[in-house]
Amino acid sequence: MGLLRQKKDEFSPAGELIKTLTDLGARFYICASCVKHYGLDTAERIENSEVKPGSFLAEMLMERKALTF
Repeated sequence: MGLLRQKKDEFSPAGELIKTLTDLGARFYICASCVKHYGLDTAERIENSEVKPGSFLAEMLMERKALTF
């Protein structure tokens, strides 16, 4: 597993970041409302991803005092 090395004051490319997080066993949650709104129900999802309702995601973020973008 190769960890991504980020240069100072630069953002990592999203694809590389997702690959690194997947290699580390991270889970990805996708908002069910967004899936429906953007027509992503037939899209291929990344490894370790799961569609969850907004209420699940909000509760999870509040419990962890997390930030999302």
